Order: sequence, then structure tokens, then C-alpha cells
Amino acid sequence: MSMALPTVAFDTPVSREYLGDYGLYASGRTAPALAAVLGQALDVPLHARAARGQRLRERARLLFSWERVGEQIVAVYRALVEGEPLPRAQVGRSVSTQQG
Repeated sequence: MSMALPTVAFDTPVSREYLGDYGLYASGRTAPALAAVLGQALDVPLHARAARGQRLRERARLLFSWERVGEQIVAVYRALVEGEPLPRAQVGRSVSTQQG
């Protein structure tokens, strides 16, 4: 993601959390399924792969920067100290990385 490259992954909740709509997902959790989506990714025109990679890089910058993650950690500690409910994870929900 941070290298602005298209990213292929198994279709798991964690992969979806990180990659969002910009990931390329294997239809099953098998080596042949992963190989198939890798092949499909290579068949996409270079400009489309580059655009997807840029969207992933922007997503990484906005959602997974040290600053953003630090804010989330502080919010959890604050809630624990104050006896409040823990904040819900907002990954991918509160920041739009849609490019027009």
C-alpha cells in the first residue's frame, strides 16, 4: 500500500479493513485462488494499476499514519483511565480516500 502498488490479498475482514474497496481479493483462501487474482491484476492496464496503487497509498497515509494510530491509542487509554466505553474503531469509515 505505502509503495503505491496494487495489493492482492485473501478476502478476510482484516484485509478488507486495511485495503477497503481498493484491494484485489482472492475468491477463496487457497493458493490457486490467490494465483488467479494475481494473474488478473497483471492483466489490468498499467495506468489502471497505477491509479489503484495511488488510492491505496493515500488510504495508508490517511488511515494508518503514526499520527492517526497514536490518536487512536490515546483515545483508548483515555477511555480506560476515565472508565468510559472504549471507542469503536473508525478505520475506513470516517476518512474518504475517493479520488475524482
